[in-house]
Amino acid sequence: MFMKRIILLLIICTGFYFISLGQNQVLDSLLSLEKNYLDKDSIKVELLNQIANHYYTVDLKKLKEYSEKARLLSNEIGYSKGKIDALQKIALYYRINGKLDSAINYTKEALELSNSTNYYLGIAKCNLTLGNIYRHYNEYQKSNKYYNEAEIYFNTINHIGGLAAVKCNIAINLKRESHYAEALNYYQDAFSLYKQVNDVRNQALVISNMAVMYSDLGDYQKAIDNYLLTIELSKSIDDKFKEARSLNGISLVLIKMEDYKEAEEYIQKAFKVAEESNFNKSIATAYKNLAMVNLKQNQVQKAIENLNKAIEICLEINYNYILHEAYNNIADIYVQQGEYTLALSSYQKALEIQKKGMYNAALSNTYNRIGNFYLDLNNDKEAEVHFKKGLEIANKDRNLTNIRDAAKGLSKTYENVNKFKSSLKYYKLYSDMADSIFNVNQNKKITRQLLSFEHEKELARIALEQKEKDRIKEIEKEKIQVARNYSFIAFLFSILLVIAILIALRRKRKANILLTELHDFKRTMTGAFVHDLKNPLNTIINQATSTSLQVAGKQMLNMVMNMLDVYKYEDGAMHLELREKSLYELIRNSVNEIAFLAKQKDIRISYNASKQIEVKVDDKIIERVLVNLLSNAIKYSPEKSSVTVDCDWKEDGNKKELVIKIKDNGSGIPKELHQKIFERFAQADPRKSGNTPSTGIGLTFCKLAIEAHEGEIGIKSEEGKGSLFWFTLPNVRTIEAQNGIYNESISDFKNISALPSKTKQAIKEAVKELDNLEVYFITKIKEPLIEIKNLKIDSLKRWEQEMDISIEQCNNEKYHELLDELRFTL
Repeated sequence: MFMKRIILLLIICTGFYFISLGQNQVLDSLLSLEKNYLDKDSIKVELLNQIANHYYTVDLKKLKEYSEKARLLSNEIGYSKGKIDALQKIALYYRINGKLDSAINYTKEALELSNSTNYYLGIAKCNLTLGNIYRHYNEYQKSNKYYNEAEIYFNTINHIGGLAAVKCNIAINLKRESHYAEALNYYQDAFSLYKQVNDVRNQALVISNMAVMYSDLGDYQKAIDNYLLTIELSKSIDDKFKEARSLNGISLVLIKMEDYKEAEEYIQKAFKVAEESNFNKSIATAYKNLAMVNLKQNQVQKAIENLNKAIEICLEINYNYILHEAYNNIADIYVQQGEYTLALSSYQKALEIQKKGMYNAALSNTYNRIGNFYLDLNNDKEAEVHFKKGLEIANKDRNLTNIRDAAKGLSKTYENVNKFKSSLKYYKLYSDMADSIFNVNQNKKITRQLLSFEHEKELARIALEQKEKDRIKEIEKEKIQVARNYSFIAFLFSILLVIAILIALRRKRKANILLTELHDFKRTMTGAFVHDLKNPLNTIINQATSTSLQVAGKQMLNMVMNMLDVYKYEDGAMHLELREKSLYELIRNSVNEIAFLAKQKDIRISYNASKQIEVKVDDKIIERVLVNLLSNAIKYSPEKSSVTVDCDWKEDGNKKELVIKIKDNGSGIPKELHQKIFERFAQADPRKSGNTPSTGIGLTFCKLAIEAHEGEIGIKSEEGKGSLFWFTLPNVRTIEAQNGIYNESISDFKNISALPSKTKQAIKEAVKELDNLEVYFITKIKEPLIEIKNLKIDSLKRWEQEMDISIEQCNNEKYHELLDELRFTL
């Protein structure tokens, strides 16, 4: 207790001093405190989380490292707030590195813990983070839903800064959807809120965002005015990083204005500020911008030299944002010089970086550049491959410019090889996208005119207020300096006192530290094993361009998770996160997960479940049980057979259990092996049956999972008569309003063949018309699709729903796949 009081006193008495220190000095002081503070308590967790915060702009790997330490220690001592803060920073690490699924998982874990402990600030921050993540997926409606939820909780606790952050992020969404006037209003609201709490740093951030918006709108003078105001705000709080970024921002605007002399002057100012504070990211950006000025003035060799300097710095500090741009720029220069090998190498390096991060627009653009590269070399085959990749990514990202450029390249490529029908199709797409971009630019022009007068007044008022603040700060500067001197003396005294106490306690703790290190080593190795297996598979799944590769990745990931969980839970109880879940949704989700496997063997899957039944289970674990059992059923069933999932009730006195049964038409399993198959690595039938032999670990996981739910699992099977696997879910709450059973199957068009010839002909004509359209032509697609829907054929209801989803998501591949499926049935 005495030592904790000393540390608390140390933190309090050095508070003013920390505020006056530079970023590196604060970080060094925190690292020193953490190293010498050996107690495992909430103070240690807060120190680790503070260190992680300070590594945000310095070293992302260190941010994750200290956040993980904070999370593990919080788990050990049961400190919920510390764990929530740590999880949020780990999510930030994955978000910045483009691993959005991992970011979502960590954020949702933090959100669930925040909800369970009524930690409103944590709930608000988690919702804000989820809104930011879904913005990267271009799901603006979903993103705004999370922002609105965050706003509710920030309002509840009267957190002005949080409310301002919500406003700022909604403004970004509005800007991306071309609602510029609304975006500006939200930015101004955010600025006013930040002023209420005197948060100058974020006031500067808002004005900087407005500068970027005006630059995009083509109102360059307003963009420069906003950047200049950002610089003034940054100087008032000695934020050299934002000052350097704003100077680089002004140089980009001046390049657009073709004022290259003044652009170079601002680049040199950015160099000076960044070098004084050792901000390598801003230095690399300045070199890249200087290269752009060189190219505009036909100074090609200087441009190459400056780009290489930018690349060298980016490689040293792992700054991929500028690195991939520099590789693309230098590749373009090599193309002009006829250095095709060097050009292709640089393009490939840009691709590698873009694939790892959240650079979809840049990735699509690079594929289009490589397509043009091969087009110039008359290599139409490679040009086609790269333009198609560029178009696929641009469609997912809804980037009109990249869709236009890819379509233009494909049209030219097909023209070269005399495929005039394909050439015409992509030329039409190119023309449509060019029209859309023209409309967007016209919208920007109109918005720029509307915003002009009001913004000028607001900018003048802000500048006047800032000058008054600067005058007051000068008056108070001497007083602050005196406080700093006293704080520094207190800081040194406290450090000496803490070190003396720590030396006295060091011997006593030595044995405990050794045990802790051994325990941490074991836990770290286990964590590394999980990370090394799961993350590469998740990457394969997320980046796979084909359905078959995604399914194979999911199968491998499921097998890895089975193996890890079996090892994990054989020595201890399985931790369940129970929640009310629809039985119908559990079964439907599981069937959809393995639908591709069924389609490969032409196996029909049928299932029935009441939509009125809800079970209290760990839905993720039970879905994995169902996926394992269905995968085995498909694996050992002959082609063109069927697999069924049935639900029933088992009553024993007052005890009522839900029974789920999975039936296949495979070769069956001998009775003497019925118990053995649930043992680890056991196989009832080692034959390959057209597939890779099973590891035997899946059924072991199923047994552990069902027993953790206090249920039973078993099998009924005879050789030559198929197998029926069953399991029960007892002690679960069910809500059964009525006995409505919903039967569903994959691709069930069984009644279509019985339709009248006239009806089938109408469907064929509509399908033919749809087949000549791409998913982007939403208006043209509607008419033939409505013709099919107006026929009101029950067997096509599910097909119609899937078609609506593919159109809504602009999924061209799924759209044509559904058309092929219906055409084949007819």
